[in-house]
Amino acid sequence: MADSHDAFDGVQMLDQVQYWTWTFRETLLIPYLTVENLSKDGARLLRLLFYRSFHLPEEWVSFDNRQLLEGWRTGMFDEKFNGGRITMHGESYGTWNPFDKAAVHNGDCYTAPRALLILDAQATLEPFCRPPVFDDRTIDQLLEIVCQKQEEAKDSMWLLQTDPAYFYEFATHWNEYNYNALPGAKATKDAKIHALGGRLVIYSVTQVQDWESLEDELRHVRAEFETHREAISVGQGLPKTYDQALGYLETLVHGVLIHKSIHLKELCHVSPAWKSWWTVEEQFGADKFILAPKPDIVGTEDLLLLRLGALCTIGERPKSAE
Repeated sequence: MADSHDAFDGVQMLDQVQYWTWTFRETLLIPYLTVENLSKDGARLLRLLFYRSFHLPEEWVSFDNRQLLEGWRTGMFDEKFNGGRITMHGESYGTWNPFDKAAVHNGDCYTAPRALLILDAQATLEPFCRPPVFDDRTIDQLLEIVCQKQEEAKDSMWLLQTDPAYFYEFATHWNEYNYNALPGAKATKDAKIHALGGRLVIYSVTQVQDWESLEDELRHVRAEFETHREAISVGQGLPKTYDQALGYLETLVHGVLIHKSIHLKELCHVSPAWKSWWTVEEQFGADKFILAPKPDIVGTEDLLLLRLGALCTIGERPKSAE
């Protein structure tokens, strides 16, 4: 009996530690930004606003790391082990890589648990940080990502036509998320095969088209930026053709996000982890239905679930809300 009481006391103690850990997590991440400290010096908040917005996050890494010492030493940061390292400077800022002892000891990067705490602290201070800059460097980075995704989509479409094993794996994947898996679906076998085949073709082709269109619009934006570089400045209206190019890109991205949102919602419907949060509200036949988040999703404190719900409903709310 004593052993069971000891175990129960241990569980209670663990729960209490976790409660205090999450209750005071932000205080441990940024111990200098408390009501007590701010009340002692009225100019402290103004200095924080100025310096945090004037310097890049990588310039604050060393300072933000030192603020973690107390919480780290006392074990109050309930961090899970991660054997990698994260670069905390330059263009690769925030990038995860396999652990490299020499690189960590040289200060070129931080171990993943410590780096994630620093990034968490900086995310908490995001309203005070330097606003993101959309310039030629940013556009080039986006172009690199888009071109890489485009090549992956083309490779996938090619393999579907030439590699039977890849086709089988791809078809099996899509069949798991088939509309006809919904309760009450009454499609015939031929209709299911036709729907699955259509989805295989349409999805693959659409993927390539989406990435090609994004590349075209990004190159359009890049060209307009170069043309009007000297006329683009903070507080001034954008040149008309550059503004139009950004508008075309925004409209295209919104359309692609809606398409991705539909696919993501289908994945949520069959996922063991997320399925219980969604319900089938209406069904318009064998291959059309409405998946809606349950009311509980609105009141949840799970940030991942909230963001997942927002991504799944992009096409169902006004564009201005995004």
